[in-house]
Amino acid sequence: MLGWEYPPSLSGGLGIASKGLAEALVRKGHHVSFVVPSFPPVTATDGSPRMVSAEKLNFPSLSSQGKRTLESTFHHLHTGARLLPYLPPDYFKNESKGSDEPGEAFAHEVLEQIPLTGGYGDQLLAQIEKYTVLAASEAISNSYELVHCHDWMTFRAGMAIRESTGIPFVAHVHSTEYDRNGAYANSIVQSYEKEGLAAADQVIAVSNGLKNTIHRMYQVPLEKITVIPNGADRYKAPDRPERKLNKIGFVGRFADQKSPGIFLDIARELLNRHSSLEFVMAGDGYLMDQVRQKINSHNLSAHCTLTGFLTHEDVRNLMDDLDVVVVPSVSEPFGLVALEAIQSGVAVVVSKGAGITEWVPTLKTHEAWDVYHFTATIESLLQNKKEKESYIWQCNKEASELTWEKSALLAENLYQKII
Repeated sequence: MLGWEYPPSLSGGLGIASKGLAEALVRKGHHVSFVVPSFPPVTATDGSPRMVSAEKLNFPSLSSQGKRTLESTFHHLHTGARLLPYLPPDYFKNESKGSDEPGEAFAHEVLEQIPLTGGYGDQLLAQIEKYTVLAASEAISNSYELVHCHDWMTFRAGMAIRESTGIPFVAHVHSTEYDRNGAYANSIVQSYEKEGLAAADQVIAVSNGLKNTIHRMYQVPLEKITVIPNGADRYKAPDRPERKLNKIGFVGRFADQKSPGIFLDIARELLNRHSSLEFVMAGDGYLMDQVRQKINSHNLSAHCTLTGFLTHEDVRNLMDDLDVVVVPSVSEPFGLVALEAIQSGVAVVVSKGAGITEWVPTLKTHEAWDVYHFTATIESLLQNKKEKESYIWQCNKEASELTWEKSALLAENLYQKII
């Protein structure tokens, strides 16, 4: 498996979902190596995949089999042109030799200069190029039956491995660039997604809604796309003591897709009706400054806590202290936060179209922009204890079908078709 993040190194649900499926496959007896850009040293434990930190791998020697099998990969990357914005001109000044593309030796030298951190900053595309070559080298050096890639950052590596070794390539889509950024979608990211999905032997989508998006936006045949929902580890929420204050939470990236500003609009409306409410926002992202400004402009400072980024364990602990979780995302291809909140015995309200509603149809939903109806629903849940308990019970019953074991079984069935 190839992924850009894995706990404890993660920024959101992608890492949690990758870990859940990988560990479930290991529990079913599969040998899984999980290649991430960078990972802290860990001691292997039963039930966990073999973790491979790409930053610790060596580039294939130019005189080895790795050189010959990666020739097409180096050629495909157009390394010099792609990395020019990320490296000093000195790396390029004597290497053109009348050609538009650098030679393999030069590509090898350039890629070694790229720090491989697994971050999402300015050097993301450069890191992807380096990760691609190192992940392909790992695949060439070992015997694998299949490469399973989580999201667009690893699709090029999956393509390179398929080309270098001939093993099948599965592209697992957790969200598309259209879901994340809508009309402001990045054309470079779209091109990575498009070519990866076209090259893959099979595609996994985490919901039927996402399957349709992939088909519509990238013209991937429907028969090539298999829906495998995310799951969650079995979890028993602790008994909840009665509290005087009701606490409402938002958990997710502070990004336009997740609509943290809408959550604050809902918070203001609720506080106009019930001054004793508390609000917690867990996460971080590029909208953090805007969130802080809006908290101040809405006079929410005394009622709203920003926790910053939390580990998965800390998020689970936070869920135990919440009464309602609000997921007002503009686009939510699945909704892992909603699933884990349901498991924790929390009432959840989500935006329409969230993938999880395909399996938990009882979930209360509203348009992402509909502050009025979000507010009314949350108020009703807070004021009617029996209604809230019945709602939580029914959602939990429906969500019990969503386990990583079942997701792994569906993945196994897919693998068997193409190996």
